[in-house]
Amino acid sequence: KGSKYNLPNTSVHLFERLSEEDQAPYLNLLKNLKTGKILWLFINPHGPWTIVSTRMVAGFKGNQLEHMNLNSISNVISQNLKQFGLKGFSNGQMTKMQEHKLSVTDLKGSEKIFITNEGNDFFALWNILKMIAAFNQSE
Repeated sequence: KGSKYNLPNTSVHLFERLSEEDQAPYLNLLKNLKTGKILWLFINPHGPWTIVSTRMVAGFKGNQLEHMNLNSISNVISQNLKQFGLKGFSNGQMTKMQEHKLSVTDLKGSEKIFITNEGNDFFALWNILKMIAAFNQSE
């Protein structure tokens, strides 16, 4: 399925294929979390990054680390769609390919923002997390 979104690419990596040296900064920041096996690393060229692991999604922007357990994800929506609604797309305020922030809500209503690159990278992350949310709702 990843090939549909041209994954992996220069900004989305299968974590296990990175060298130990390249993995080290991420593992250092995530060492106190029970992430499980890290599967995907999404890197935004402006610094933020997001990982998807077997237990959680985690992201780092600025100096803040956000994370959410996969089994608690209830909703995933683009930040712009949430803010502007469908009218934002129809009146030209934004285009789908400019999206790069995902709003992810857990079962308790807590919201976290995860950032990736615009375009295919964004939609790949969105689809991964939407499938997880759908699975959680079916249980």
